[in-house]
Amino acid sequence: MPDHVTLSISIVVYKKYDDVLLAIDSIERFTDKSLSKKIYIVDNSGYADENHYKKAFLESLSKYDDVQYVDTKKNLGFGKGHNYVIPCLNSDFHAIVNPDIVLYS
Repeated sequence: MPDHVTLSISIVVYKKYDDVLLAIDSIERFTDKSLSKKIYIVDNSGYADENHYKKAFLESLSKYDDVQYVDTKKNLGFGKGHNYVIPCLNSDFHAIVNPDIVLYS
């Protein structure tokens, strides 16, 4: 196993942006700070144009250095949404995370 382990995480969201923000916050709080990670937020909401909820969500994501937002422009479904980011990955491990997960110590 490499000395420096990298982790990627994908979270597929469908319109419930508040849940995802709680999930990201808990991941940030309860993962080891030395862990190199990238969190991919895959938006399956399919909004043709950005509404105020989506704009506020994107603004909230900007405070995280290790979060990347991916808009699929349509609802691919849960599995395909996670598969959508596979070509982007170069991590040692990948976690598929539900949008309503909250980690505790």
